[in-house]
Amino acid sequence: MQGYLKIRFVWHWYKKTSKELNGAFSVFDSLLFAIQKLSEKYDVEILCLSKIGQGKYFTKQQQIKYVFFKTKNEIISYLQKNEPDVVFLNHHSDDYRLFLKKINALSALKIIYYSSPIKLNGLDFLRFLKRNGLGAENINKEHNNINYHIVHHEYQKKQLEKFFGIIANQIFVAPKTADLNVFKPIALRKKWDCVYPGRCREGYWKRPKLAIKACDILDKSLVMPGARLLNQYNNVTVLDRWISSQELNIIYNQSRCLLVTSNYIEMGPRIIPEAAACNIPIVCCSDSLAAVSHVRRIGGFIAKPNPRDIAKKIQLATCTICNSREQLLNLGYTRDLVFKTIESILKTVFNKNKKRN
Repeated sequence: MQGYLKIRFVWHWYKKTSKELNGAFSVFDSLLFAIQKLSEKYDVEILCLSKIGQGKYFTKQQQIKYVFFKTKNEIISYLQKNEPDVVFLNHHSDDYRLFLKKINALSALKIIYYSSPIKLNGLDFLRFLKRNGLGAENINKEHNNINYHIVHHEYQKKQLEKFFGIIANQIFVAPKTADLNVFKPIALRKKWDCVYPGRCREGYWKRPKLAIKACDILDKSLVMPGARLLNQYNNVTVLDRWISSQELNIIYNQSRCLLVTSNYIEMGPRIIPEAAACNIPIVCCSDSLAAVSHVRRIGGFIAKPNPRDIAKKIQLATCTICNSREQLLNLGYTRDLVFKTIESILKTVFNKNKKRN
């Protein structure tokens, strides 16, 4: 494979972090890990919108090059001048067909990574189709011009096949994974019954009130790292700052089970493999197909999205001893899964092109 590949990862929305120029660029998840690994071999940059500053920046901590722009048109102009070999688009749920059309006009190999729900104009895609009686041909034709699609779970793959008509061998499933070097079992005294990390508030689609009510029924304690709740609740501890992975690992190990009460908008919660790596039992809701997909593979309990059934599953989970970490390893859900998926695509495509030439 060509060692001089130019790969451009595109975030086509404004970043919300307030510390961009001090190194807090993007959460160092499986995708960022893959970008770092690819940067060791190829010419790699992340292109994204920013209201704080424009220009090129290199993060010493992440070892990744970022380029910030004011508008999407500036990103397109940069790509046209830069002429990359690969454009990797980090999918966003808002309608972006015009932007995608311009991306598809480039001669580069194009990949979409579905990091958020398939939505249109803020509506859930499937509900939009049903409500308007539309077929895929009326929605986002530009997705069919993408060479490869990377999704978090089989449900997303079926969505793309059924509603966009995308061929199965163009879709790769690579779930979000945990850093097994950070998230691991530690023998600590249990401080909480349940843990639910997430930047959520009342009324949000992560539905923290479901978790709160279920724990209240059982008089169980709940810790919520990163939550932004407006009210105070009995038996609920809120850590209103987003803690480090190392701190979160300790909290997982101080808890008896993980709660994930998000709805259908959830696309692949990273907290599930993180908790599983710590051998913490998991409870999720049946209407979150991404969470259910994870739990069925890794192990855990699936509850109806109501407090009483969630409470029943919490009772089971807090009395369960599991070895979900071993299951993660058996499935190959290691930190480099996304990296291996991307590199496999690159090797297949560019080795074929090299042979033809």
